[in-house]
Amino acid sequence: MKIQIVATLSLAFVAGGAALAADMPGMKMDPPAAAAAEKVQSNHAVGVVKGFDAAKGTITLSHEPVPAIKWPAMTMGFKISKELADSVKTGDKVNFEFTAKGMDATVTKIAVIK
Repeated sequence: MKIQIVATLSLAFVAGGAALAADMPGMKMDPPAAAAAEKVQSNHAVGVVKGFDAAKGTITLSHEPVPAIKWPAMTMGFKISKELADSVKTGDKVNFEFTAKGMDATVTKIAVIK
């Protein structure tokens, strides 16, 4: 008798869940956007300006390691606004701040080291 009651309740639970899911066809069941998005944090580094690509809106920097995000020293392209790019030139040693999502990085501040 107990097995029959447990089986009946289990079936009711499964059927009820399926019915509820069917009643919400437009409901997104994804995790909240904040939890699903990769964390984007601000980072600091020192580097040397190697070049620019105005058409792509990028700057190439040879930078020191960035321990906070476990990046080794490397040369790579960063997105940058025209205003920030205009404040430095090829060969300048710079302090810069950037945000990164994976290897997609954007310079948010940059200043020549004098």
